[in-house]
Amino acid sequence: TSPMASSVQPRTILTPNAENLLCSLLTSALLSRDPNLFHFLLCTFLCLNSRPN
Repeated sequence: TSPMASSVQPRTILTPNAENLLCSLLTSALLSRDPNLFHFLLCTFLCLNSRPN
């Protein structure tokens, strides 16, 4: 493995821990009724999940 590899995020589906974290953040955003926060988190979640393998 090259030194570069460790500094670059692997392009994989999110780990269960990351998904749980994002889900709880999305829930918090919904409960806070902040559409901007919810939209930002949702976009982040979708971007991370739609990366090619």
